[in-house]
Amino acid sequence: MKAALKFIMTAVGLLLIGLCLTTILLFTRFEGLLRDGLTHQAGRILHGEVRMEDIRFDWANQAIVFKGVSLLNPEGFTDREALRIGFLRVTPEPLTLFSRTPGVASIVVEDIQLHLQYHVDGKSNLGVFRTYADEWADRQETSAETVWGRPMRVERIQTESADVEVESLTPPAAPYTQTVAAHALESPGGEEAITGARTIHVLLQSFLDALRGTEGLPAELKSVLDQEETQAV
Repeated sequence: MKAALKFIMTAVGLLLIGLCLTTILLFTRFEGLLRDGLTHQAGRILHGEVRMEDIRFDWANQAIVFKGVSLLNPEGFTDREALRIGFLRVTPEPLTLFSRTPGVASIVVEDIQLHLQYHVDGKSNLGVFRTYADEWADRQETSAETVWGRPMRVERIQTESADVEVESLTPPAAPYTQTVAAHALESPGGEEAITGARTIHVLLQSFLDALRGTEGLPAELKSVLDQEETQAV
């Protein structure tokens, strides 16, 4: 009897260990597939290369954490990162996950590194990406095509302050640092749900708006940003 009980307990223990290992492997595989799918789709939207170091589920805070998200410059700019986000935390509203328009309580952007490059008689790298995201979102919204997930109702987008390295490529000039204050957007889509492409557009737009609002911005850079903003309207 004791031998049988011992065998059963051992078998149950091994089964539980096996289930735990299987769960870990499944989540690891799922996270890898999700990371690859998101970076691929974001790259299509932005016509550029998007990288991500890791993605994990923060069960304690019911959030999805994207770690080390970077965006490489578009054509016409130097071969380096235009934007790097250390941590991007998305907190969904669990009760809406299976609804037609899932809700997102907050998107928090932390540890931001911006490398703004521009041509005095042309455009900025972030402005180019903003245009690509806007064009994709417009096509998606007018055609009712869901290209990247379902539209979401985003309640808040919050970004930390960031030191922006600003560099003029033509004419060439030594880079300098400009500080962008922390800022937040409440209900960026208003009463409407917004797509992933529109969320990217809103985030890039918020960076550019915050930079345009900083004091002591060089006249030539302000002119480039103002011109891009006029063309975007």
